[in-house]
Amino acid sequence: MDPGCPPGIPATQICEESNPAWSLDGTRIAFVNAYGKIRRIRGIQWIDVGAVAVMNADGSDRRQLTQLARPTSAEDTEPVWPPDGKRIAFVRHNSTARPRNKRAIFVINADGSGQRRLTPWRLDAGDHPDWSPDGKRILFRSPSENFAGSNLYTVRPNATGLRQLTRFGRPVQMFSASYSPDGKSIVFAKTGRGRLPDLFAIRPDGTGLRQITRTSAWDSAPDWGRR
Repeated sequence: MDPGCPPGIPATQICEESNPAWSLDGTRIAFVNAYGKIRRIRGIQWIDVGAVAVMNADGSDRRQLTQLARPTSAEDTEPVWPPDGKRIAFVRHNSTARPRNKRAIFVINADGSGQRRLTPWRLDAGDHPDWSPDGKRILFRSPSENFAGSNLYTVRPNATGLRQLTRFGRPVQMFSASYSPDGKSIVFAKTGRGRLPDLFAIRPDGTGLRQITRTSAWDSAPDWGRR
């Protein structure tokens, strides 16, 4: 993608784009548009603006959806489209906003309206959320900062129905997850053979745990193919 510096941002400052996500119909791309100066807050590096933006597949009609007011107090990342392409879920990571250095799942309409937080800050939710194929639930991991002791949850896009799917304790390490195309399974990685990650699957209600891989390799970041 071309550099996404808004007007007035000097060439000496950072402008970069990352985390691209295609809409299901292939017509639009959501991405993270980050620009400005790098700041260090309590030992962590933050950029002035880390926002969710969208554009057409040919790069036209670029629009920043979040973090429109400056200076910003958080960075937005990991955007993902639902099947109907009407909204975008993303992760907000607080810099100076309270509670500091915490994450939550947010959702916003594709036109930039209707932004709302879906998960309580105490969950520190994130790790590439995934929409269920029917668009009724969003899957995420909590806490997203630590692998050991984290678990999978889902929530409805109207912020109701928060549900914990797994209940693994330390020292089990949980990694990212995704829905199957038919919505009947969730695949994820967690501690397996030799204390390295293997792939597992569960039903959307958290039952029916089954192991898929048993290798001495590092198996993680699973995603489902589509036919």
